[in-house]
Amino acid sequence: MKKAFYFLAVFFLLASCEDDKISPGNINPSLENTKAIEVTPPATIVLKGKDLDAATEVLLNNRPLTIVSKTESELEVQVPSGAFSGTAVVKFPDPDISLRKYIKVIDANVTTKDLPLSHLMKVDFLGGGNVLKYGGDGIVYRSTDGSTNWQSIYESVHVSPNVPFKAYDASHIWVLLGGAKQMAITQNGGETWKEITTLPDHIINDLFFLSLEKVVVTTIDLNTGSGAIYTTNDGGQKWTKAYESSSAIVSNLKLAYSGGNSMYLASPGGRLMLKTTDGGNTWSESPLLVNLGTPKTGSPISFISEQVGWAYNQPGLKSDEPGIYKTTNGGASWFPVAKPELDYDELISAVRFWSDNVGVAVTTKGGYMQTDDGGVSWKLYYMPGTNPQLLDLDQDNLYFYSDKLLIKAIR
Repeated sequence: MKKAFYFLAVFFLLASCEDDKISPGNINPSLENTKAIEVTPPATIVLKGKDLDAATEVLLNNRPLTIVSKTESELEVQVPSGAFSGTAVVKFPDPDISLRKYIKVIDANVTTKDLPLSHLMKVDFLGGGNVLKYGGDGIVYRSTDGSTNWQSIYESVHVSPNVPFKAYDASHIWVLLGGAKQMAITQNGGETWKEITTLPDHIINDLFFLSLEKVVVTTIDLNTGSGAIYTTNDGGQKWTKAYESSSAIVSNLKLAYSGGNSMYLASPGGRLMLKTTDGGNTWSESPLLVNLGTPKTGSPISFISEQVGWAYNQPGLKSDEPGIYKTTNGGASWFPVAKPELDYDELISAVRFWSDNVGVAVTTKGGYMQTDDGGVSWKLYYMPGTNPQLLDLDQDNLYFYSDKLLIKAIR
C-alpha cells in the first residue's frame, strides 16, 4: 500500500513539474531583437528567442503557418507559396502572451536585367519596347527593344537633374533644361529636336501633359523667386501664365489626376490641391486634407475621376491615423479604407489606381502592395536587392532599380 502511494506521489510530482514547464504563468517568451526576416516562399524561417517551445500557433496575416520544429530557443515555421508580407504573430497557451515579428516576402516572380549606370535618375517605359533613361551624365538614352540596347538621343550639360525629361509617347519627348534654353522637344523619337526659349528668366520645375498640344509647366521666376504655372496650347510655341504663388507651392507638385480638360496637382509643401477644368487656362486652390509628407519620387495620391481618389496619409502633422484614405467628392473630405502593416519606419511613397477596385502602392523600402477591392485589403511583396528604388509603373508592371539591375515585377 505504501509502495503504491509512493509511486502515485511521484507520478503527480512529475506531472506537476511538466505542467510548470509549459504553464503560462512560468514562461517569459521573447524574440531576438533583429530586423525583419526576408523569405522567398515556399521556404522555412527560424525565429530565435526564449521559451519558444511553448508556442502553440504562428499566424501570418491571420493565416496559420505550419510549425516544423520548436526548441526552447528556436521556432521553425513553413511559409507557403501565396503568402505575402506582414507581421507574424506567435501565440502561447496564455491568450495574453504573444510575440510579433515582421516578415518580408520577396517576390520570386521578377525578371532582372543589367542597367549599368552609376547614378540612375529617371526611366520611363513607354510601351512597345520603347524605354527612356537618364543617368545624370547629360545624356538622354532610348531603347527600342525593352532596355537591352541603348542609343543616345539628346545630350546637353544643362539637362535638369530633377526632371530630365517627360514623354507623351515614344515619339513626343520633352527634355527640360537649365540656362537660356528651357526645353528641347522632339516629335520623331529623338531624330530631330527643337529648342524652346520662350520662358526667359524662369527655371522649369516640372511638366505635365493634358494632351499632345496642351502642356503645363511649373516654374520659378529667377528675378522674384515666385512660383507659377504656364500653359501652352500649341506644343510650346506660346506660353500663358495661368497661376502664380509662392515657390514652395509649385516646387514639388504631384500629379493626382489628368483627364480631358481637367488636371489636379497636389502640393505637399503648400497643403493645397490645384485644379483646372478648362485645359489649364485657369486654376483653383482647395485645401489638401491628407498629409502626403515630402515624397521625392512617385505620387502618393491618385484620382480615377474628378470625384474619386485615394491617398496615403502619413503620420504626423494631422490627428488622423496614417493609412490609405479615399475621397468621393473631389477631395473635399476623406475617409480611411485601410491601414497596411508595414515594416518599422516604412512609409508609402506612391499610390496609383486605375479603376474603383484595382490599384497599387509602393513603399519606401522597396515593397509594393496590390489591391483588387478598392484599397480595403492589400497584398505586400518586396523586391530583391539592396534598397530597390521605384522607376516606373503601369497597370501590369512595376519597375525598380537596385545594384545596377533593372527589376521588373508583374502584377
